[in-house]
Amino acid sequence: MNRWQFTFRRKNFLRVLGFVACWAPMTQVALADSPGDDPHAVEVAQQATDSLINALLAAVLDVTNRTTPETVVPESQVISLLLANKKKAYRLLDGTGNPINNKNKAKGKFEKDALEAAMMGETTQEVVGNKLRTVVPLPYAVANCGTCHEYEPEFAEGDYVGAISLRVQLLDDYED
Repeated sequence: MNRWQFTFRRKNFLRVLGFVACWAPMTQVALADSPGDDPHAVEVAQQATDSLINALLAAVLDVTNRTTPETVVPESQVISLLLANKKKAYRLLDGTGNPINNKNKAKGKFEKDALEAAMMGETTQEVVGNKLRTVVPLPYAVANCGTCHEYEPEFAEGDYVGAISLRVQLLDDYED
């Protein structure tokens, strides 16, 4: 790797880091009124959620920055593989009204309400049963998003186009 490549990758990494770091302080947890909610279990799930959000956004932004018209197909496949998790711990929610994949439509009252808030830049979290549910706004991050996505109307960098919905299990067998 030559000096230019290292500098370019370092700048992209710092850009990704700055992009994902903005979500961690935005989250607040609304505890449901149910007996047995353990604040420590919620805190552990919150930490796991923050790490998962940062990892997903960093990966998606990295792929987006590398995508060119010539590499749209393989890079789109990378994104599909990143989002194809079997445990359904996370998924995208389309906020444009024109999803690439119909599976990305908000389901249920929680996701629909949280998506509406996400389109205004707000993060929503709630403990539901034994899961911490989180919906984080997803902005049109870089002009390169348009390489794969055709939005009508056009979006500018920073406009919200959807959200990431996450479900993290509350653990009750942790050690202090």
